[in-house]
Amino acid sequence: MTRARTATFAIALLSALSCREREVEDLSVGEVVVVVDTDMPVPAFVARLHVDLYDEKGTWYATRDVERGRPSDWPASFGIHVTEAEGEKLVVLRLRAYPERATRDYRGERFQPRATATAGPEALVAVPLPNPTDRPRLVDERGEDVTPRFEPQPLLAIDRLAKVRVRTGRRATARIVLRGACVGTMADLAASRTCTDTEGVLVPVTEMALEDDRTPRPSLVGSFDPRGGCTIAPRPPSRTPEGTPLFDEEVCVPGAMFRFGTPDGVFGEADALPERIAIVAPFLLDRYEVTVARYREALARGFVPPDEGPVVNDGPFPSKGITGVEDTACTYTSTPSGRETHPLSCVSWETARALCAFDGGDLPTEVQWEYAAVAAARPFRTRFPWGGPDDEVPTCARAVWGRADRQYSGQLCFAEGVGPMPVDARSGPGGDVTPGLGIIGLGGNLGELVRDAFAPLTAACWASQPLHDPACDVPSTIGHSLRGGSWHDNAAALLPGERRREFTRAPGSGFRCMRPGAGAAR
Repeated sequence: MTRARTATFAIALLSALSCREREVEDLSVGEVVVVVDTDMPVPAFVARLHVDLYDEKGTWYATRDVERGRPSDWPASFGIHVTEAEGEKLVVLRLRAYPERATRDYRGERFQPRATATAGPEALVAVPLPNPTDRPRLVDERGEDVTPRFEPQPLLAIDRLAKVRVRTGRRATARIVLRGACVGTMADLAASRTCTDTEGVLVPVTEMALEDDRTPRPSLVGSFDPRGGCTIAPRPPSRTPEGTPLFDEEVCVPGAMFRFGTPDGVFGEADALPERIAIVAPFLLDRYEVTVARYREALARGFVPPDEGPVVNDGPFPSKGITGVEDTACTYTSTPSGRETHPLSCVSWETARALCAFDGGDLPTEVQWEYAAVAAARPFRTRFPWGGPDDEVPTCARAVWGRADRQYSGQLCFAEGVGPMPVDARSGPGGDVTPGLGIIGLGGNLGELVRDAFAPLTAACWASQPLHDPACDVPSTIGHSLRGGSWHDNAAALLPGERRREFTRAPGSGFRCMRPGAGAAR
């Protein structure tokens, strides 16, 4: 078969037309109308459809990439035709549904299976990408290379292979659903294996059964919906016997699907890419960062830290000359001394996690923390924890930041002094408050320790993770992740997608705790 003849039955995409509108009346021309649907939400997670066609020998001969950013655009359909002279053809389809602007450079077929989970040192090492081959290439009937420059980002795409046989004299329909369970599971084109309905599972590509029924059917868009609420009641606020608020109340963060990772770039030493889809189970999260008073109250109830506990600073904060690394900016005092409602700083990751466990919970994972900061209870991901315009320039009144020497922070927010502030300092309207749930301080005051080892998102501990609650919760020799900005940072650090390494017992580091939101209460 020549390339020119193969191209005679290249696809002609329709704009969500019914099959009846594209019928071929001449029975000497065979046609299969391929009806493609998805159960993913549109346009939040699917906004485009990428279609590639190959012949049975593996020659790539047609491609289309079309916008499908409205629920009414689904199912989409296209026709594949064969002439009487050709008789019949077996066509290999590759269908990829993906979000807007979620592409990477095309460097040839680079199939990458899911990494194997491990808890050893290799879990923290980046999984190498397959070597680019720049093959296969797409060449048109004139012999010109028309290979697309970009392809869908594998971790954000539903990638499905199928085989369709087109015969002269028959008009038939092939129905394919691109299922959300397969998002991020790359199809293996060379070995002819694909995900159909089970995450991470590739099955051999078989020839599709065709239907003579061309009646349009309702779309499944949005039916892959993992949202769910908490079945465990959040903890209400409490006070010390002396009446000091502990700021220990919890918020129910409902379960949902969101896009983890950010194209914003990096802060410090770790990449914030590649993005991936993550499904988060409902959980309970502290509304505020853990305070000095709450730590002291836990000690009174019998909590024993696994190390020496937080750094004790019985002196006042300096009035100037503070950069964010001095123990004189630590918040904990040996006895109550006016900083009981400040966030607890200068505490180790081990003590932070032990305190959360003492109260029946744990540190949040990076995925849980980022989800709460940018997506929970919002119709779309926001760049800042408080929502608002993505291009907003944070002010000193918005969050606690820039309260260190000018040379360090880049800007000054000294109107109310230097150092950290009480956890409710920016809890009013226009403050550091998440929309919908009212979580306080995810942008500033203290950077927050999370559960995961500090590793690139390309590391095996991440690449091996499933869609549901992915985490890099493995023993770490390189420290753990810190999310969110602190009082001594500049405005760039307030972006919650930024990832940094923990600073051990540092005056800019604190934490908040989580508990599972469903199941038996602990």
